[in-house]
Amino acid sequence: MKRIIFLFFFISAFISCKKETRTIKNNTIETLNKINNSEKAIKTLKEFYLLFYGNEKPMNDEKLMKKYVSERVLKKIDDLSSDGENLILDYDPFINGQDYDGNMIRKTLKIEPLKNENEYRVSFSLFGRKDEKKTNIDILLEEDKNENFLIYSILNNEYLNFNNSNSNINFKKQGLENWYGIYLNSDSQKLTTSESIMKKIGWYKLSIKQDEIIFESDQRMESEFPTESPGGIYINYKCDYKIVGDTIKLYEKTDDVNSSPLEISKDNLQPVLILYKKDGKYYGISDDISE
Repeated sequence: MKRIIFLFFFISAFISCKKETRTIKNNTIETLNKINNSEKAIKTLKEFYLLFYGNEKPMNDEKLMKKYVSERVLKKIDDLSSDGENLILDYDPFINGQDYDGNMIRKTLKIEPLKNENEYRVSFSLFGRKDEKKTNIDILLEEDKNENFLIYSILNNEYLNFNNSNSNINFKKQGLENWYGIYLNSDSQKLTTSESIMKKIGWYKLSIKQDEIIFESDQRMESEFPTESPGGIYINYKCDYKIVGDTIKLYEKTDDVNSSPLEISKDNLQPVLILYKKDGKYYGISDDISE
């Protein structure tokens, strides 16, 4: 009986040792793979930054850029920077600036892995000035089908981290938050509060919020001023928008009226209201409001 017990423990110990050896071996291979991938990723990022930003003259080679940057990042950058009238991305997201000293980037370039796999911090000085803070660009890489690393997102860039929903990105990138508020129309300069304006018959109100833009009129006008033009016509538009400088154009929604406001790219549409800012004051133009 003792021999059987001894043999059982001996076999168990032997099997355990084999499993432990196999686990150690697998862990060692996995660790080596991670180290190799990290070295390859850092090498890729270093090549990219030295090629495109490590010289005095900018590198403008779209074909070469695709060797290092994913299609989705390139497309997003193009979408955000192609509209000259409504420029969203007016700087280079890979350096978080518009200008740089190539020699200084070359001298100060440093790349370190972050906590999560395939995430890296690229840091450098743009100009090397005395009080200049280091620029940090946090990047997520992803391997393509050829096992080459590509820049898949810029984690600390609000437009290129791909973490926000499309609607939220649209609001933020277009600067719609700069227009949030309630705008009231009154034909009397003596009315200075929203309460006094809303009390008097004949008001028009524009409400701009993140999830809804509404342009409406006082419904009492239908009974009080039924024959006057444009008075007597009750309006309640849910709107989409287009921002150009200090002007926001609003367009009546025709499809999916309950959706969040969308950016309008076409210029051949007739806005229901144009709101613009001049000398710190807001002015509105609309065919629905009498002069």
